[in-house]
Amino acid sequence: MAGISEDPQGPALRLVLAAAVILIVLRDSLLEDPNRLLCAAVASVLVVEWVGCGRRWYAWLCGSGLAKYCAATRRAFPCDRRGFGDDHDRLWGCVPVPAVPVAGMDALLFFIAAPLFLFPHSQAARALAAGAAHVYVTNLQTHKTGGQHGILVLHVLALQALRSEGEGALCLLCTRAVVLSLYFGAALSKLKVSGPRWCDGGTLQKELFESTFLVPGAPWQLRATRAVARDRALCRVASTATVAVEFFAPLLMLMFPGFPFEWLYVPVHVAIYVLMGVDFVTWWVPVLLLLGLFAREPPPASLSSSPAMPLYALVQLVISLASADLRGVKCFPFTCCPMFCDRKELFGEGGGTWTLTDAPLPGLLTPWYPPSYIQGKFTASELPRLPYRYASFSFGAGDALALTRLRPKRERPRDGHETFANFEVTGCLRDRLRDGAAFVRRGDAGWAWDRGRMDELLAHQSAIQDAMRAACAGEDADAVRPPPSNPGG
Repeated sequence: MAGISEDPQGPALRLVLAAAVILIVLRDSLLEDPNRLLCAAVASVLVVEWVGCGRRWYAWLCGSGLAKYCAATRRAFPCDRRGFGDDHDRLWGCVPVPAVPVAGMDALLFFIAAPLFLFPHSQAARALAAGAAHVYVTNLQTHKTGGQHGILVLHVLALQALRSEGEGALCLLCTRAVVLSLYFGAALSKLKVSGPRWCDGGTLQKELFESTFLVPGAPWQLRATRAVARDRALCRVASTATVAVEFFAPLLMLMFPGFPFEWLYVPVHVAIYVLMGVDFVTWWVPVLLLLGLFAREPPPASLSSSPAMPLYALVQLVISLASADLRGVKCFPFTCCPMFCDRKELFGEGGGTWTLTDAPLPGLLTPWYPPSYIQGKFTASELPRLPYRYASFSFGAGDALALTRLRPKRERPRDGHETFANFEVTGCLRDRLRDGAAFVRRGDAGWAWDRGRMDELLAHQSAIQDAMRAACAGEDADAVRPPPSNPGG
């Protein structure tokens, strides 16, 4: 099975290349106009990412034959068609967006970058770029309309399209307000759905453990992820600090608007990439750095300008506060992953689901969205079409995510385990998975705080990953590494 190198650059190199493009375009006027610099940064990031790796992946996606990625002329539910938003989104998500082929995406990118690079002082040009970016990003995201929560570049361009002559300071202030309101909504979501107990580190610990299955990453990333996952106290500190920054920074901005609160979120996104392989860095960090760099006390005259931009910021805040997860109905991830809302525990929850792949998956919000990261959107007959090996293993109360929404109802096997895969699952891999599942189900919540127990669980995980690699290579996994001890399993 041929694989696809989905992320050959990585966010660090992409940002360096984007910075080089900005320097070429702006040359001697780099810091002269903050709004022009912000527009150039957004355009540069989109261009570098599309040319470097996004176009190749999108071309495969369009030709994959997977039903999820086929063009559709109607709004699909639950968001099973590329280009159409799911019902979590409001406002922009209610605007149908057609599925666009590769050549169309090239044209859209041109109509984003050219106006922002060549005509940044024209409001009509900025409006053209904002409209093209909505269609462009919506198709790249594939699982939802990208124009609502969390896609900062679209909010930046929307506000730039509303900006008239002489409203630069107000535009930056409203952009900061929208960005901070998104993080504020993320904190409220966590506290509403799970309460203060979300900060105890259980959710982060479980997500880090499962990330080492789904997003293998570089060896140093894997070691870092496991080091943090085995230390529940460290997970508690990180979880508490994240919620505190998300909740208090927007409130403090009301009192200290000249402080660069956006910079507090940069290490959070870098840590997410290092530990989970989820790339919020490429699109998020340039916007956050520039907004913090130009954070100023707004001049009184700017606040009496056109009401369009303040109204936009207010509407976005209302949307955030009125979304379904804050009413306890469902869990919409403001930061685009369900882990940020519902509280979880690694042990003592009666089951779970582990997803394995041999693909070097990219970050979650790079401009492609691999099928293996969007679980629940393709059928068993489509699994062999994926360009990498994929397996979804559920046990106990867990649900096999690969086919959750599209397969008919069926009874769980008597042994409580269910596996879907597009390769031959060897007996050794199946045994290693069941050994690990038995260890998790036998534990209680206190085991997550015991480093010895966590070391044993990580040993199970290593054995599973070795068996997975051996199964993919058609080898005998028993010769790779003996399974960890599992007394009483």
